[in-house]
Amino acid sequence: CLPYADASFDLAFCYGVIFCTPWRTSLAELARVLAPGGRVYVNANDIGWTVHLWQTAQNAATDYDPRAVAARNLANTLAYERGGLAPTESQVVISQVALIAAGEAHGLRVLAAGGEGCVHLD
Repeated sequence: CLPYADASFDLAFCYGVIFCTPWRTSLAELARVLAPGGRVYVNANDIGWTVHLWQTAQNAATDYDPRAVAARNLANTLAYERGGLAPTESQVVISQVALIAAGEAHGLRVLAAGGEGCVHLD
């Protein structure tokens, strides 16, 4: 829950965090606090990041196992989709299609969607 009144903001910026929360609830809260005509920027890790971690073991170290993180991401996603359980460690996978659909269900109009660094609004 965001501690702000409805329609409090013209812009909300959510980078690198929504996939660590019960994201549908978080997206609803972002929509709630936006003023009419307000904009929200949200990024979410789709399946590609989890696959990348699994395949490359990027940044592996004695205290960090990227493949274990990838496995937790998938387990968290399954737990969230089946029972609404928010991740307590790691994150969930959020497909672009699901994020857009959830945003539109809360009255958010999608101006652009794409991969990291590929979205540009002129």
